[in-house]
Amino acid sequence: MSPDIQKAVESGKLTPAQGAKLDKLEAGSFALHKSWGFGQIEAVDFLLNQMTINFKGKKGHTMQLQYAAESLQAIDAAHILAKKAADLAAVKAQAKENPVELTRTILTSYGGPAKGLRSWTTETVSTAARCGCPGR
Repeated sequence: MSPDIQKAVESGKLTPAQGAKLDKLEAGSFALHKSWGFGQIEAVDFLLNQMTINFKGKKGHTMQLQYAAESLQAIDAAHILAKKAADLAAVKAQAKENPVELTRTILTSYGGPAKGLRSWTTETVSTAARCGCPGR
């Protein structure tokens, strides 16, 4: 646990469970929120007790650290959403060059075949429908 988080836990500003969750939500990392979706943590400020997150439709959104710990799910860098955000061109190249491995990444990201394919296809189809493109 980072020293700032440890101090916040020791002072009672955060519970140990909140501290453990926030430890995974550092600047530059990715997270999911039930309402706002996927986002990247821009900054964590312990002095102001808030973090700034860039969601797709809500850039520069701030939230208190306690709320962030309760409402955000940390996304590992190996998750397909993080890979798309970090290097979309590489994901597209992998789709052409090694689709089996990309499929494995998608399935692993979402916790298994049924859930993974449903999540991926829902996102791809809805994105294609909004932009009027064929979803490739």
